Amino acid sequence: MINIFHLDTLQRTSEIFTSDAGFVIMRFIAFAYTYHYLNWFSNTSVIKWHKVPRKTLVLTITIWLLSIALYAYDYNLGLQVLFFLSLLHVLLEFPLNVMCFTGIGKALTGSKGQVAGVKSA
Repeated sequence: MINIFHLDTLQRTSEIFTSDAGFVIMRFIAFAYTYHYLNWFSNTSVIKWHKVPRKTLVLTITIWLLSIALYAYDYNLGLQVLFFLSLLHVLLEFPLNVMCFTGIGKALTGSKGQVAGVKSA
């Protein structure tokens, strides 16, 4: 992102962590992740986190605990596995993103079709 937006000229990767541009990018990424998670967890009535089946909840907590254990065992392996799970998360969210953008488009254009999973009256 530093190169794309021409924020700085870096000679080494390690300069990302010591440059002002690096801190700006890290703040942006931290904001994006924080906003993303707070947004999802604040929409409990839409996502229905409180109605997750017990098996799903146990599986989720187990995967979370295993990921922490994996990091403790071998940080590099943990990073690779969690990167894969993060990528999988993004890919599996695409259908939801399509529904959201379709709903926003219909709401903005005044379409009478179904809006993001909400049945028409």
